[in-house]
Formats: sequence, C-alpha cells, structure tokens
Amino acid sequence: MEPDYYRILQVDPAAEPEVIEAAYRRLCRKYHPDLNPSPEAERRMREINAAYAVLRDPVQRAAYDARRTRRPGRPRLEVCPVRLDLGPVPVGAPVQAALAVWNADDSLLRGTVHWLADWLHVSPTRFAAQRLRLTVTADTRTLAPGVVYQTTVTIATNGGAVTVPVLLQTEARGPVLEVQPESLDLGTLGPGQRARQTLRLRNTGQGLLRGTVFPRGDWLQVQPTEFVGNEVALTVIADPQVLHGFWTSPGPTSVSLEGGLIIRSNGGEQRIRVLLQLTHRRRSWLTGWLTGGR
Repeated sequence: MEPDYYRILQVDPAAEPEVIEAAYRRLCRKYHPDLNPSPEAERRMREINAAYAVLRDPVQRAAYDARRTRRPGRPRLEVCPVRLDLGPVPVGAPVQAALAVWNADDSLLRGTVHWLADWLHVSPTRFAAQRLRLTVTADTRTLAPGVVYQTTVTIATNGGAVTVPVLLQTEARGPVLEVQPESLDLGTLGPGQRARQTLRLRNTGQGLLRGTVFPRGDWLQVQPTEFVGNEVALTVIADPQVLHGFWTSPGPTSVSLEGGLIIRSNGGEQRIRVLLQLTHRRRSWLTGWLTGGR
C-alpha cells in the first residue's frame, strides 16, 4: 500500500504548494539527524523526503492524488459461455463441460453455485477468486433415450448473479443385434451328406435392423446373406463335398472343421463359431482288389 504523503507532511490534501514547502522545512528542523540525535529521526526524515519529492512536483502529485482517491470497483460477474448445449449423447455416456467465471474488476469474487436437476453436478459449489473454471458434469445413466432435458445453473456472487441454461439431448436408442444360438455345432457328416441349422437374429433395440452375413469356410453357406427386419431366420448350410482332397486322398478317416459367420449390422457385429466333424471309412487297396473295386 502506498504511504499517505499528506499525513507524513501533516498537511491537508488540498494544501497549496507554499504550505507544503513550509511544512517540509518545519519537519526538517525537527527530524534532521544533524539536529535530532534520536534513533527514529533518520527513518522519519526518509519518509519526509519521499513525501516532499512527490508533493512538490505537480505532475507526480496529480498522479499520486489520482491513485489515492481511486476506490476499488464493485465486483462484476462475467460467465462464458452464457448457454451450455451438451449435444446429443448416448444414454450412459459421460458428459462434461466447463464454465469460465471471472470478475471484470480487479477485486475478489465470492459466490455459490446452484442447480436443480439431479442428473447434473457442478464443482466447486463455493468459491472466492478473481477468476475460476466450473466443471459441469451430466450423469446420463438414468436418463431416457431420445429425450431433450433442460435445466439451469445459477452462479450467485457479490458481483451479481447469472443463470446459465443447460440443454442435454439423449440419442434415441438404435437397433441392437442379438443372435441365437451364439455358436453352431453341425455334428458329424459322411460322404454325400449335408447339414443345415437355423440361426435367429433379433433386434432388442429400436428402429429397423439391417445387415449382411459373411461365411468363413468354403464348405459353409448361409441364406439369405442380406437381411432387413427385426426378426430374421438364417439358414446355415454345411456342404463338405467341396473338400475333394479329404474324400479322395489317402489320409485320416476323420477331421474337425471350424468355420464361422460374421454378421455385420446397424445394430452391431456378431461372430458365430461353426463346428463340423467329417468322417470317412477308407478302403485299403486289398479290399478294393478283392471286391473288384466295388
């Protein structure tokens, strides 16, 4: 804090220059170290010289008077943004935004934060600062899908109060793919045999389910490969007769195959494991010779 030079020279703030000079001379005669041997004299003389150096100069005195008479301004609250739009968000997704709060003057801003919605939280709730950042958090886990929620956050301070509208929209729940069963075991097949089984798709969400099925394995087929609907039955067909090497070449009499289906849809992707066992009773060359190849 700047010293009170008028009090040091013991003059009125409206004193004329002649009065200030006369007061300075009088105080010099009283506190000059050559005339006053007390320990305090030197310190007082430094204060007197500093005060006189400012008040004797019209420019310095005018600047000093302006600083001396200026009072701190009343706090004035500013908030940005003035509206919070949290946008479309999926139900259950965390949402966080920030409010910048500051005092347009240089003084300290003191205040509290208030809101009504139980799905909203603001931190901190109390503050004393020139500027700060408020964190606004929305908990969407308990909110319904496809709904627009509106509430407000009120910041009340010694510099005024500001109410910020808050808008949050939850996304409408889209399709959700469910597949039953989650894996297929087509059993055991011999020469010339085929197997088929039904795979059922269901939409447990909202909207219309649509997608495409991709078989993995030359011996595996699916009908249809593209679908639109919320209840779909897929026919999965195993035709191992394309595996000529197994049926015609010497080797093991059984083999385990593993293929799969990739189901891609607007309700998600599912991968279905498909198992198949092949068996073949191979004849030896002696059996073939004795039966004449029959």
